[in-house]
Amino acid sequence: METPHTYGSLPAGGLFITRIALALLLAVTVLSAAPAEAADARPLVVGIDRDYAPFAFVDSQGHPAGYDVDLMLLIGKKIGCEIEFRPADWTTVVAMLERGETDLVTGMLYTETRSRVFDFSLPFNIDTVVIFVRKGSSVRDYRDLDGKNIAMLRGDALVESFIKTNGLKVHLDYFPTHPDALRALNEGRHDLSIAPYQVGMEAIRIHGLANLTDTGPVINSMPYRIGARKGRAELIARIDEAIGEILSSIENARLKSKWFRHRREEFTWQTILRYMLPIMLPVVFLMLFTWVYFLRKTVRSQTAEIMKYHDRLVYQATIDSLTGIFNRRHWFAGSEKEFAKALRKGTPLTVLMIDIDDFKSVNDSLGHAAGDAVLQRIASVVPTCLRSYDLLGRYGGEEFVALLPDTSLDQGCRIAERIRTSVAEDEIDTGGREVRCTVSVGVAEMASLDDSLYSLIKRADAALYEAKRQGKNRICRSAD
Repeated sequence: METPHTYGSLPAGGLFITRIALALLLAVTVLSAAPAEAADARPLVVGIDRDYAPFAFVDSQGHPAGYDVDLMLLIGKKIGCEIEFRPADWTTVVAMLERGETDLVTGMLYTETRSRVFDFSLPFNIDTVVIFVRKGSSVRDYRDLDGKNIAMLRGDALVESFIKTNGLKVHLDYFPTHPDALRALNEGRHDLSIAPYQVGMEAIRIHGLANLTDTGPVINSMPYRIGARKGRAELIARIDEAIGEILSSIENARLKSKWFRHRREEFTWQTILRYMLPIMLPVVFLMLFTWVYFLRKTVRSQTAEIMKYHDRLVYQATIDSLTGIFNRRHWFAGSEKEFAKALRKGTPLTVLMIDIDDFKSVNDSLGHAAGDAVLQRIASVVPTCLRSYDLLGRYGGEEFVALLPDTSLDQGCRIAERIRTSVAEDEIDTGGREVRCTVSVGVAEMASLDDSLYSLIKRADAALYEAKRQGKNRICRSAD
């Protein structure tokens, strides 16, 4: 018979008890870990609009579909979570997130009111907002909206803010979805509808609303984000990291190619040829046809690579990465055009130079992270005091600049005072400590002595320094 093994000096009874104790300890460890693993395995429940094609909708088989749906599935893979979608009309989607019935909502817009309840991711896509009318309508842009009957999406905070900011006197009829509003417009019950370009064009295509068209310039932009209830900052941080990876990937380029089929004011080589053929000589036609053929072949081979970087490059070229408003170069590009137009038409134009008072003391006493939080917060407060067609940019450091078309010096001073008051009344969370900041504002209106935009900015800057000299937290108008 084989001799039993012994362990040290433990007797047989002690060995048995030791084995029982180890088995019990292992069982308790496994049982206590099981709920945590089950909790980690719970899918993220994401609310989506049920009729917001091509971003999010329910297809003919009853399945969630659209760019936002595919993007969320990619994000889920990046952060290691399964995704479960809950489609509903938009008002219900937001209400479900408020009640905690969903973890996230995709396609949400940042507003001051919502920021008190929700946390937001970085923007993952931007669509333009345009006016839709019946063909032959007299409405050309937002200045024709007074007295009109508008069909709009219930809960569309951006459009309501645009109407209020511009002082438009209109009648609003609310609908649960954009396609519902556009169908009512198509039937002649309303004068116009305001909707995102991709959503409106896709509704026209899907529902056969051939009598509708978009009109006029873009009236706003819609940076879509992912929203979560307050307290999910860690989840939002993981989502932001995933968004950063996806936006520059070939996968995102493929998703955009798959879902976004509409291009505004796009001209193709077929269109060009149709207008040129009657006057072209045969040899020129042959040369052009050959050139276009090889050009298209080259473009097709390079499109995937170009799409990979396009969105990120556009964002970096136009937006200040810290504050989310126009960077200095892009602000100057837009403002130079407005300056030339005002000079040509003889319309008033005003510039505001805005500087945060004692900003260095915030950095010195609370750290640069707190300074960044102050810049971000003030950059989100100032636009609420401006109109949709005003241009706001970061001029440098703690200094901002706003260009106000069709605005006199007195009107500019009233807007500047609104900015100064709003900033002074706002409490800024710097990560554990709330602070209050003030701004000084210099105001200057374009005058005959201004031969360039730089001259106008220089006078506004001089007024700003005078406001600083007089004690800060005030506005000062240019003497010229």
